[in-house]
Amino acid sequence: QDDAIGLLEQERHRSPNNLGLHYWQIRLLLDAGKADEARALLVDLLPQLPEVALTIRWSELYENAGEQDLWIRNVLERIRSGQIVRRSTFRELVRLLEQAKRFDVGLEVLDRLREFDPPTPEEEDELSQREMMLRIRHAETLIDDGETDEAMKQVRLVRERFSGWRSPYQVGFRILATNDVAAAVDWVLEGFRNTGDPNLLVAAYEFQIQASDPVELLAYWDDHLHDLQKEGWYLLASGWVALRHGLIEEAVARFNRIQPDDGAWAHSRIMLGGLDFDRGHVRDAARELADANWIWIQMPFVWQCKDCGQLARQARYVCDACSAWESYGMIRPFGNDEPEMRNLVATSGSRIPAIR
Repeated sequence: QDDAIGLLEQERHRSPNNLGLHYWQIRLLLDAGKADEARALLVDLLPQLPEVALTIRWSELYENAGEQDLWIRNVLERIRSGQIVRRSTFRELVRLLEQAKRFDVGLEVLDRLREFDPPTPEEEDELSQREMMLRIRHAETLIDDGETDEAMKQVRLVRERFSGWRSPYQVGFRILATNDVAAAVDWVLEGFRNTGDPNLLVAAYEFQIQASDPVELLAYWDDHLHDLQKEGWYLLASGWVALRHGLIEEAVARFNRIQPDDGAWAHSRIMLGGLDFDRGHVRDAARELADANWIWIQMPFVWQCKDCGQLARQARYVCDACSAWESYGMIRPFGNDEPEMRNLVATSGSRIPAIR
């Protein structure tokens, strides 16, 4: 290895503009554990050959040498001066800025990309989702810094662009709940209307129950979500509240209104099975649980990343879109006739029934 490094050193002096020779000499130095020598070469090389800062391959080399910030600074200088860099380099830069929690700079980079290298409609969709994810994470850092007004501005922008995402409602609720509980509750109720995510109802419940009894709470929900009285997830969540506070008849009535072709139906059967078992109705409990088991097998579900809204056929440990860990939650069943799910259904086989 030392001989190879020496040969590359000789060739590098003969051909100082050959980036390949520079790259392999530095890489071998890193592999040999000579990080200081590799770092010195990188730092000396950059002013002479600044174009090396504009490829992902060199980005990895800078990262291994502990000089990732140097790569970031040089790419940013190029972008801010109006020079066009590769789309892959833009993606790498945004990824590194996310890791460094420099979300505001990441948003600036995306704006520059649109300005100097206008994306296609398909690319714009991808960029918009990445931008919204950055805005949500930027809002979270603003909250930590006490800049709640600016954080709420970012959240509202995301909600306007992607109203079906859960994250803007979660972050907005976190902001509003510190000053105005009523506004915070109304915010997440609106979020449930747009997303169908029952976890938002649970968030509303945890705040409302401190100041009202369960009967008043359910009446408030029924009034504000009167157009969702037949929605399975609403009936399930509100039935759960009733059950939690001993309103057994109300809970059973809500569970029984859930239709068999609804994604919440299996959950309601489990709830009713537990009630039947507690009452000593063992056969009824067994029937309810058997029905729940059948629906779980027959009806596929959609999983959604709680951080960025990415959809998946199955739960994943890491989100492909935003790299969040264990961020997927089940939201509802899907059918073959839903256009936004076609890419998921196509990979799952034709046996999946359409759920209406």
